[in-house]
Amino acid sequence: MPAWNGNFVYYAVGTKVTYNGELYECIQAHTSEPNWMPPVVPALWQDLGPCSAATAAVVFPNPVTSANTVQVAVPLTATSDVTLEVFTTNFRKVIHHSYPQTYVGTSLSLELNDDWGGRLANGLYYILAQGQGKHWVIKLLVIR
Repeated sequence: MPAWNGNFVYYAVGTKVTYNGELYECIQAHTSEPNWMPPVVPALWQDLGPCSAATAAVVFPNPVTSANTVQVAVPLTATSDVTLEVFTTNFRKVIHHSYPQTYVGTSLSLELNDDWGGRLANGLYYILAQGQGKHWVIKLLVIR
C-alpha cells in the first residue's frame, strides 16, 4: 500500500494509502495539498484503522446512507462472547448488543435502532467492539 503523498498527487475515490500506521481510503476525488493529511481532512479520507487488517475491526456499509443494519467484522482468533456498543460523539451510549459464542470469521449484524426503539439520527457515532479481552473502536457515519 503506498504512503500518502501531499505533493499535488491525484487520488481517485477508492484509492487506499497509509499515513502514520493507519490505512485510509479516498472518499472524494481530489489532488493532494501538503497540509491535507488524511487524519486532518475527513471529508476526503475515511480512516480504515491500523495498517494490519488482521487487527482492525471493520463496519460496512460505512457511511450508512439508507440501510438500517450494518455488518461488523471483529478479528477474533477463537470463539468468544462479543459485545457491540454504539456511542454518540459526546459519549452517550445509544445501543448495546451482546453476541454469545461468536465464531472466528463471523460478521455480526447490528441493527441501527437505539435502545429505546428509535432509528439512529444522522451523525457520527463510535462503535466499541469487545471480545477476547480486547477492544476495537470504529467510526460510523450515518447520512440518510
